[in-house]
Amino acid sequence: MTIEWTRDISYCIGLIATDGCLYSDGRHLCFTSKDKDLIHLFMEIMKIRGKIGKTVSGQTGSMTHRIQWGDKHLHEYLTTIGITPNKSKTIQEVLIPEQYFFDFVRGIFDGDGSFYSYHDKRYGTFLWYVTFNSASKQHILWLQAMISEKIGVTGHISKARTSSVYSLRYGKKEGLQIINKMYYSSHVPCLKRKLIKIQDAQVVKLVDTQP
Repeated sequence: MTIEWTRDISYCIGLIATDGCLYSDGRHLCFTSKDKDLIHLFMEIMKIRGKIGKTVSGQTGSMTHRIQWGDKHLHEYLTTIGITPNKSKTIQEVLIPEQYFFDFVRGIFDGDGSFYSYHDKRYGTFLWYVTFNSASKQHILWLQAMISEKIGVTGHISKARTSSVYSLRYGKKEGLQIINKMYYSSHVPCLKRKLIKIQDAQVVKLVDTQP
C-alpha cells in the first residue's frame, strides 16, 4: 500500500512524525496540538472526519486538542517509511520524496520546532534562530544531514543536561535559507502563529503565488 504524495500530504506527514501517534493495534492513529486551528487544517488535508477531543500533554501537563481516527492502510504505510508506534525516542530517518522534503520539514517545524528572536544588548544586534527538537538523537542527526545535503547549512545540535530533548538550531544566515525553502509561497499550509512570528521579526516577505 502507498499514498499519493503531494506537498500538503508531505506537510501532514511531518506533523505526524512529531505530534502524531500510531497505536500498536495496527489501525488507529492520533494527532495532537495545542492549536485547534492546526487540528482543523490537518483534518482537512487528510480528509478525516471526527470529533476533536482534548487530552493532557505528557510533557507539559497542559491541555491539548486531539483527533483520533482509524486507517489500517495509512498506519501500515507509515511504518514502512520510518514512523512507528512509540516513536518518540526511536524515530530515525523518514523516507520522503525529494521534491517534497521541505514541505515535510515545515510539518516538523510546526510540530516540534520553534522560532525565537531577541536583541543582544551587548553588541546592539538583533538575533534569531530556527530550531527543530526531538527526543531521538538519530532523527536529529538525520535531519541535520539531509538539510545540509540539500542546501549546504549545518546548524548546531545541543542538549541540556536536565533535558531528554535534542535541539538542532540554525542562526540568521542559515535559518533564512531554511525559512525560504519552507515558506516558498503564501499559500502553503502552516501554523499561522509561527509564520506571523517570523513575519513580525521581518525575516522574510512571502510571495503571493501558488506553489
